[in-house]
Amino acid sequence: MYRLNRLFILIVLVLIFLITAESAEVKKKRRARLKPKPPVGRERPAKPIVKKPPNKEALVVVEGAMVYSSASFDAPVVSYLPANKKIEVSSKTYGPFYRVKIKKGSYGFISDVDLQILGESTKDKKTPKNQPVAETKAKQNNDEGIERFENRRPIDEVKAMGLNLSSIGYSEKLPGDPSSNVFMLGLKFTGPGLLLTPPMDVNVAMSMAPPSYYGDLAVNNIKPAGYLIYTDALLQFPFLSTDNTMVYFGLGPFITYLNAKVVTASGIQTFSSTRFGVEAMIGMGIRSGKVIVRTEGRYFYEGSQPFYGATIGLLYAR
Repeated sequence: MYRLNRLFILIVLVLIFLITAESAEVKKKRRARLKPKPPVGRERPAKPIVKKPPNKEALVVVEGAMVYSSASFDAPVVSYLPANKKIEVSSKTYGPFYRVKIKKGSYGFISDVDLQILGESTKDKKTPKNQPVAETKAKQNNDEGIERFENRRPIDEVKAMGLNLSSIGYSEKLPGDPSSNVFMLGLKFTGPGLLLTPPMDVNVAMSMAPPSYYGDLAVNNIKPAGYLIYTDALLQFPFLSTDNTMVYFGLGPFITYLNAKVVTASGIQTFSSTRFGVEAMIGMGIRSGKVIVRTEGRYFYEGSQPFYGATIGLLYAR
């Protein structure tokens, strides 16, 4: 009987403990529901609003300034900007580049040497009293030299002009399909912003003698007189390029004008012709300092009689 009483008391105590614990948990949940919630926004600190620095206004200072898809001179060129155009660029710089908006939803990167930030002025720094003037001057010259080296434009982005020597395997649609190798001397212009904004290759060359096959029409081996002129304007597309070397191809129109005077048995005859066609070019350029050497192979298609040529140019980079 005593054992039953002890067991009964133990069971009652366990039940009381469980009921008390459950009641305490219910009260805790009820207090949590009745407790007023803090105002919205005070549960966690609000993030500080960081204002982006305003864009800068800049002026493009070179013709045909290149806009790259990323902040690298090796990145593809996505647009060209004319000189004296005002643009907005990012306040933040990406190495030697600024970020610029090309059109709605489209951005690119432009070199800092191609533009001038408006509203900024640089003040000359004074020489410290304890620093020799010669040492300061040497440091300034060194800094300027480093800046010029770092900001030097790749070979495919510079304007250059100079002389070119061409060898043209000129041919015409005449009986026997004659052809002759004609040497021509002329001028060569390359770079962006020549006739159009993209890089171009423009040549004007002349030979002070007509093709040699006109001599076959002359009597007594009298040398024909005359000249041959050709000019072209090709869009230039580099596909392998470093700072000082590049391999490229070009495509565009060409024009030739031929004038030949031949002494024949019936007298002096004048032959003249003007030809229009499409020219394709592949070439390689190497730069050393300001001097650029370019060699090119050319194919001229005019419909009646295509012909070939080769050119070597010695240019000075501006």
